[in-house]
This record gives sequence, C-alpha cells and structure tokens, in this order.
Amino acid sequence: MPKINTNVLSLSQQYCITSFCEFIVKPHSKCVTSDLQFSKYGIQFLLMQSFLLRSKSLSLYRDILRTLKKIPNQEHRTELKQWVREDFEQNGHQKDEEIIKYHLSRGRNFHEELITALSLAK
Repeated sequence: MPKINTNVLSLSQQYCITSFCEFIVKPHSKCVTSDLQFSKYGIQFLLMQSFLLRSKSLSLYRDILRTLKKIPNQEHRTELKQWVREDFEQNGHQKDEEIIKYHLSRGRNFHEELITALSLAK
C-alpha cells in the first residue's frame, strides 16, 4: 500500500480516503473485526489470507452459477441454484481458514462433478 502523506491532505480528504476504504471493505464482505487491520492512517484493510479466501469463494460461486445455466431443465436449475446459494450463505460466517479451505475443496469437487454430469448428458 502506498504511503499517504497526511500532512499534505486536508481533513476532508483524509475523511474521504477513510470512508472510501470502509465502503470497499464493509458492504461487500461479511468480515469481523479480527479480519480487519488498521494502517497508521486509520484505513481499514482485510488481511491478505482472508482476502484471498474470499476471492476464491466468490470465484467458485460465480463458476458454479455459470455452469448451472447450462442445465436444460428450468426446475432443476432453479433448485440447484437455490441449494448452492443456501450452502454459501450458511458457511459465509466461517472464519477458520481450514474450514473455509475444506468448503472450497468440497465446492470445487461439486463443480467438477456437475461439469462431468452435464457433459455425459449431451
């Protein structure tokens, strides 16, 4: 993170930077304060490991949703989409890295099985 010289910035500019960083972190993640750190300028940021796990989770979720669009039966597609969403929401509160990695592995296996089943159905 580049260093910001606070002597040059006005109070309103410092507030805007802090507000912008809080906007990036808070609404888009369900992180608790243990995942947040403060720089010496008061700007919040996620720990690198939490950020990487969160981005992998979101990527997996998007990949699964893209694959679900290929299911021809609308009813099955809707049911699976709802099941996947509920599963991600139920485990969204997890903070233990090992548990998150386990669920990511489980999700990747499901995604691979789904791709295999769709290719066999053609």
